[in-house]
Amino acid sequence: MMILMQSVQLITMNMNRLEDNRVILDKLGKLIETYPDQRFGQLIANYIFPKYREEDIFWEESEETAQRVTSFSQKEQSE
Repeated sequence: MMILMQSVQLITMNMNRLEDNRVILDKLGKLIETYPDQRFGQLIANYIFPKYREEDIFWEESEETAQRVTSFSQKEQSE
């Protein structure tokens, strides 16, 4: 029973991660359209992970990254 519950949690986490990754890609696509002269790495460093040299983003879950991208997008729209 415990193994089944863990499997369900893992599948749910992976489905959520998949959806979060889609949100990230959608928002990045909009950034690319907004700033077409910037390289991809510049977009990531400037708008998504401006503190990438100070933070370890390797273990950051997609949900957190999606929230970061969404937050930036909302700021852009309000300006």
